[in-house]
Amino acid sequence: MPTVPLHRIAQARSGDKGEGSNVGILARSEAAYTFLAETLTEARVQDFLKEINFGGVTRYLAPNMRVLNFLLEGQFGRWRIRFPQDRRPGQNPRHWAFAP
Repeated sequence: MPTVPLHRIAQARSGDKGEGSNVGILARSEAAYTFLAETLTEARVQDFLKEINFGGVTRYLAPNMRVLNFLLEGQFGRWRIRFPQDRRPGQNPRHWAFAP
């Protein structure tokens, strides 16, 4: 199955929240939302960000808005302080890619 870059099927926004971070994913269509809700699990996000997020990941769904929201708990903020001008390639949610 082909890999799909996230920015082709959704918009993403992230931000630091003290000791953790927030990642919001807005699907561009109902089909994209269904795919993301099935594919983009807490475990998958945790695994993808394991090098920079040492805490848990909590996912919240808002199907009426086609939104998935992830709260990343832990040491993410420390990495941000060490690299204030640069977020490593692939860490921006826009660059994420997923396949089932």
